[in-house]
Amino acid sequence: MKLFEKMAIIIIVALVGYMGLVEISGERWNDREQALATEIAKRSADNDVIESKIQSKREDIETKKKEQTKALALEQRAIDTVPADSSWEGITIVKAGKNEYGLSLAYKTFPPQSLVLADTKSLVRAILKQVLAQGRSPADDWTLVTVDAHINSIGETGKKLVRPLGVAFYNFNKDLIEFHQP
Repeated sequence: MKLFEKMAIIIIVALVGYMGLVEISGERWNDREQALATEIAKRSADNDVIESKIQSKREDIETKKKEQTKALALEQRAIDTVPADSSWEGITIVKAGKNEYGLSLAYKTFPPQSLVLADTKSLVRAILKQVLAQGRSPADDWTLVTVDAHINSIGETGKKLVRPLGVAFYNFNKDLIEFHQP
């Protein structure tokens, strides 16, 4: 074989090899396009799922807001039914939910423990009466009702302090009101 023939064969082999590479890279390009299309479809489906979850969360938030508004109204009605004592500084609503109610009773001065017991239990009973008036069963609904009592005071260094006096709560397992001292 002459040098010219050898060079021609080398050029032909190189061209055939190049054509094969072009064909292979074309296949890879098609594979890449398919992979991208699959990824886009997957992300679109994921976005639909995320949008659905967001909508569900928004609905949950709206439902909880409505339940909280109803609970706040119920607690306010309960507070209004209990005559205020002159030793009270005030009552604050601290929890309000569908089956969760909480009040905080502040006293002006240290009261006898028997008064704390009677006041906190009467407030728990007032809330339970409001729940029953709605036709609900606190025990069956696992309703949580708590009323804590405390005194707002100032410590030796001028720091504001909250001195707990006790907490009354409804025990739905026993269907009774319990009281615990700090």
